[in-house]
Amino acid sequence: MDGFEPLLSEIELRAVPKTELRLKDGADGSLGILEGLPGIPYNSWSEDLGGFRERVLPGAFDESLMEADIVSCRDHDDSQILGRTSEGQLRLDNRDDGLFYEVDLPDTTYSRDLKELVTTKRVKGNSFRFVTIEDRWSVISGKEYRDLVKCELYEVGPVTMPAYPATGLGLRSLFGRLGLDHEHLYRSLLRARSGQMEQKDMDVIEQAIEALRRVSRKLEPASAPEDKPTGRLNIVRRNLDLLEKELERS
Repeated sequence: MDGFEPLLSEIELRAVPKTELRLKDGADGSLGILEGLPGIPYNSWSEDLGGFRERVLPGAFDESLMEADIVSCRDHDDSQILGRTSEGQLRLDNRDDGLFYEVDLPDTTYSRDLKELVTTKRVKGNSFRFVTIEDRWSVISGKEYRDLVKCELYEVGPVTMPAYPATGLGLRSLFGRLGLDHEHLYRSLLRARSGQMEQKDMDVIEQAIEALRRVSRKLEPASAPEDKPTGRLNIVRRNLDLLEKELERS
């Protein structure tokens, strides 16, 4: 059962594969400026995110844009940072149809590589990381839809492989073997965090808790010190603890 990944972080990641990346000249001697047009579109329904679709509403990032130090990274890699708003290297333009950005490319090897990849259209998508503060769920023709009303934005930038969504493929495989619906769990957690949890969501979370308890008991060596669990056991315990806290808060 290799490949456990934390599923329950409140930080969500979304890709925007149909937006445009564009390069323009910067100051003399610089690598130039990378633009995301837009980095995050508003009122645009996503692809299927695992049983539901969502859109970002205009105004969702208003407070975050005034207060947060937002960064731009290549492929969400914090070691390949392109710029940040607090230093003026990343500039955000909040328009009616989306959040546009431009970032001054730093004089680094990874920036030069990125510039070549954007120029040759090998990299042409955007992605962003955020925490949901307020959302609304609805059911239309038997399908679930989510409006992101208020979010805290952490990062926006270019991405090589747009993917929907980043929710922990290791646990997806584990829950599948245990007969649990990983996608239903993901939706139930989102509803729980927004105060819209139903009885069916509580049932799914409780089933996942029990499944992780069983896995934890199987992974735990009889002689393992309590304060030094193995890597996989530690991740299972962390996810179990987070699930239990979500249920308590709801």
